[in-house]
Amino acid sequence: MNLNISKLLNQVSYELKALELARQKYKKQLAPNFSIFNYIYTDEMMLSRIIADLLNPSGDHAQGHLFLSLFLHQLDLPDDWRNINLDHADITVQTEKTIRNGRRMDIYIHIKIAQQSYGICIENKPFAADGDQQLQDYANEMSFLFPQNWHLVYLSGYGNEPAEHSVKPEILKSWLDQKNFSHITFPDLISWLKQALTECQNDKVIYFIKEFKHYIEKEFLSMNDISEQNHILNIILQDPQHIQATFELLGVKDQLQDSLIHKLEQQLQSAVHQKGWYITDHISRDHWTGLNIFYTQKHKLCFRIEFNHYNYRGFFIGIAKREENLAAPELFHQIHSTISELFPHEKVKQSEWWATYIDQKDIWDWQTHTHVWSMIESGELCQRITQYAELIYQALNQKNLLDEFNLS
Repeated sequence: MNLNISKLLNQVSYELKALELARQKYKKQLAPNFSIFNYIYTDEMMLSRIIADLLNPSGDHAQGHLFLSLFLHQLDLPDDWRNINLDHADITVQTEKTIRNGRRMDIYIHIKIAQQSYGICIENKPFAADGDQQLQDYANEMSFLFPQNWHLVYLSGYGNEPAEHSVKPEILKSWLDQKNFSHITFPDLISWLKQALTECQNDKVIYFIKEFKHYIEKEFLSMNDISEQNHILNIILQDPQHIQATFELLGVKDQLQDSLIHKLEQQLQSAVHQKGWYITDHISRDHWTGLNIFYTQKHKLCFRIEFNHYNYRGFFIGIAKREENLAAPELFHQIHSTISELFPHEKVKQSEWWATYIDQKDIWDWQTHTHVWSMIESGELCQRITQYAELIYQALNQKNLLDEFNLS
């Protein structure tokens, strides 16, 4: 079987090189990497704006309730919702709607027909993790506004389930039983967009929907080139031994990933040691795991890389505190401002634990952004992380902020 695996890998490698040569030859005609989404910062807020505008019957797409009607069919709604006649409904779609406790709903939909009102809250989580009591707070607000007819939609990037600190599992189950809750993913939106394409009547909107669909395929399914994936599939299906060899390879996937993670830790340990810094902690398949890089041993803040989801998903970097009761709002503000200036084209964020952090969107999910594994083997990822750490170190040092890391 080892010979079959070697034969399969060699053939796939050869065919992909040939495909790349053909792609280069016809790239002027195909422009496979060109997309309007290359020029849009597709963070959570922008994606919410796009989805909300499509769902809005009064949106600039001018397709009426086409998108909203198809979207409702994606949800696990009570039977009486199916009888809603959107042609005669007064519909409001809003982003960033503030609720009573100050939180904001990503997308809020109010459908009013005759004396009945229906409310939908879409919590958009393409990249970020849940906040404490977040879904519970939204459910409380929706049940207050729409006692009989409310629905909460959890739109996740990669299928990750709602966190227990966002809503207790037993409460989530009760929502599901009562059809107050639907969990869909960004890949699920592909079928929604495909259906819309068959009914959309405007060329400009059709082009945008195709681009949005392609963005989702690329970002959340790692389908950078469908022809390439189909090519690999055809090679595997050519020979029963190739099929068996493929499943043999899939069987060692987890071990391969864990081995490369260990190699990354060793690379970073060596790189950090050369700079006179200190590294602690350990990466595992659990969530909220990562590595701390301390510029000095006395610092209470550190440069940190972390996965906020299970199985090497949700990768980001930043400056974090290591003690829960440590509070330094003014220092956090100064750090955040400094790093925002340092990386003006990045979406620099802040939270209770993080003075500043940056989502690594191109390698956010290591199960779909699979090129990251070869970046480990080549040393490119280690170099990228240490470069971030060095640039941040220099920027904070220039403003004398590193001295304040020795918080008591």
